[in-house]
Amino acid sequence: AIAVDDRRHRMKNLKNGEVALYTDEGDYIHMKRGRIVKVNVGQDLEVVVGNDANVTAGGSVNVDAATKIAATAPEITGQCDTALVTATASVTLDTPAVNITGVLNVQGQINGQGGMAISGGAGATFDGEMQINNGDVKADDISLKNHRTSGVEPGTGISGGPVV
Repeated sequence: AIAVDDRRHRMKNLKNGEVALYTDEGDYIHMKRGRIVKVNVGQDLEVVVGNDANVTAGGSVNVDAATKIAATAPEITGQCDTALVTATASVTLDTPAVNITGVLNVQGQINGQGGMAISGGAGATFDGEMQINNGDVKADDISLKNHRTSGVEPGTGISGGPVV
């Protein structure tokens, strides 16, 4: 066995049974009492795993990054009772489609471009006013703006149904 040690950089105040691997730049892995492992790296930390990597925590897992957290994989999944994303500026989903299998509840205004299509279920129901700008509302082929009616009578008479 070959042992190399530079006492100038040795970690101090280790308790009995604790182990530390350290460098002259201040990086270290400290296996502490109570089954705690502390890793301190001054620059980048790279972990390479040949197959699967699993993290199991009896409590919380927290990640705190000063600039960005990035994950790249063909599929990213997560399971939980409740998910909360809090963003101070915005959230962007850059994808050809977003699929939601349950109810979508929106508390703020919905803005969109490219149209809207609804099918199935009970259709669409609106409470409150609806304003159509530069367009028309149609039921089947009957236009709200341009439909004609049959049996028109002057005065207070009631006209017949729309003519298609």
